[in-house]
Amino acid sequence: MNKHLLPLLLFVFSVVSCNSKESPKQIEDKIETTRSKVSKDAVAVFDQKYVGQIMGSDINDWRFSVKLYETPKTFWYRMEVVDRELEIKDTVVFPNLGMNIEPALKKGREPNSCLVGFLDKQGNFLEYKKVVSGPKGLSIKQTQTYYVSTKKVAR
Repeated sequence: MNKHLLPLLLFVFSVVSCNSKESPKQIEDKIETTRSKVSKDAVAVFDQKYVGQIMGSDINDWRFSVKLYETPKTFWYRMEVVDRELEIKDTVVFPNLGMNIEPALKKGREPNSCLVGFLDKQGNFLEYKKVVSGPKGLSIKQTQTYYVSTKKVAR
């Protein structure tokens, strides 16, 4: 009798565990692709006096500034860069990571440079682009790439 009881218990256990109709609940953050209200004010501002001017020469009050403005699309921002007398308008498209992000600007490592990024849920700054004004002119480069993977990773 004991010889037949063990296989029977294993069979019943496997049938019960495989036929479980409960699926893991997933919390999905539904993020709208468009904004209902677009702010006219800059959401992030970096502004400094242009580094590299001759000391004591205030003839040219040059500035290096970067400003981000909201657009009707959720992850799209209009970027306005002022480099001395040059004014540039560009678009920054942040990645959709399944969460609302807060755009942020931070001083770069080089003089006259600014890091464009965003804050995650914990408030950590994640660098995305770098704006640099140097002797060769103004450059805007993407420094990091972010994405969400939907594939399961083997452990």
